[in-house]
Amino acid sequence: MKTKFAFIAFLLIALFLLFGCVQPSGDDALREIDFSEGYAAIGKILENNGTSMQALFDVNAQLWDLSGEQLLAVEKDLNGFEAALSGYVISDGRIALQKFVGIVQGFAEISTYSAYQEMHPTVEYAQSAYGDMVFCSDEDFVDYEEYAISANEIKGTIAELDADIGEFVEEFPEFAKKIKLKSLSDVYEKFGKEVTFINAIYNSCRLLNESKKI
Repeated sequence: MKTKFAFIAFLLIALFLLFGCVQPSGDDALREIDFSEGYAAIGKILENNGTSMQALFDVNAQLWDLSGEQLLAVEKDLNGFEAALSGYVISDGRIALQKFVGIVQGFAEISTYSAYQEMHPTVEYAQSAYGDMVFCSDEDFVDYEEYAISANEIKGTIAELDADIGEFVEEFPEFAKKIKLKSLSDVYEKFGKEVTFINAIYNSCRLLNESKKI
């Protein structure tokens, strides 16, 4: 009987040593993620949803690369990627990727088709044809309030995104240089002038409509 108990005790000690002492800790079980590796993964997410990193970054060429459905899909996949980053040890690469996910989401937001794009060709023509002259035509600007709101929201998003980019460039200059991440100040200035023109026309339309009700 004593021999049996001794054997059981020995077995329990052996199991404790095997599974209780030599098991790696959580940090030891994780690995470090390289920024380039994560950047490539984010690029793949964008490609799977019908766009690319270059298309989003090239905001001078277009501001409406995605549909609303694509934006939701991109955000869902990026959130999943960001959550997966917690499975890696804390490092510059991981921290940079977590912040970069937010930047990519910002680019996706300003690249999503909205009421702004529906009216943009008309306003662009008016701006080139009439310069700083402000006019209001019920025929041309039926949905101008929605358009003006959309344009101002995009302007605000560009401002926030540019601030996030500035912080990233300052904190991770090597990564920013590697992926050619640059300030959107020029884009913001150009778009800001258009929004100023849009607001002037909207206010003119609003005052005209109010005067008709009197």
